[in-house]
Amino acid sequence: MRIGLKGKSYLIVFFICLLVFVGSSLLVYELSSRSISKVEKVLMEENLSRADFAVQESSRGLQSLCRDWSWWDDTYYFVQDFNEQYVRSNLTAEILTNLDLDIVMFLTKKINLLSHILSREWNPQSFALLPVNVRETILSAKLETMV
Repeated sequence: MRIGLKGKSYLIVFFICLLVFVGSSLLVYELSSRSISKVEKVLMEENLSRADFAVQESSRGLQSLCRDWSWWDDTYYFVQDFNEQYVRSNLTAEILTNLDLDIVMFLTKKINLLSHILSREWNPQSFALLPVNVRETILSAKLETMV
């Protein structure tokens, strides 16, 4: 089968159009993928920045709370003698709920875990020294690096 000049012209125009279409599609894909990557990176950095800020703010609040309670003489004496009056007046379910605390732990300077209170399961009789295996587990998590 012989193709005439008119047919060859149509084929050449068709292949040129196909080549232009494929080339422009690849160019658009490349440019848009770079732009999308840049936008995603910016959004990710903004989200990470917000998350970091939220963690830092939460940490500052917790540090302030810990500082307030640790400098308090009553807390110091409580860690020394486990005064029941301190528990009844300062470690009520209402206080722990208002402070939004799940657990309260008392530590010595050398990171010895003395006692704890689980505020979600608050019961004044539940205040006690931690069992040895729980204490060892917490201490093995290297609490000294967190203080």
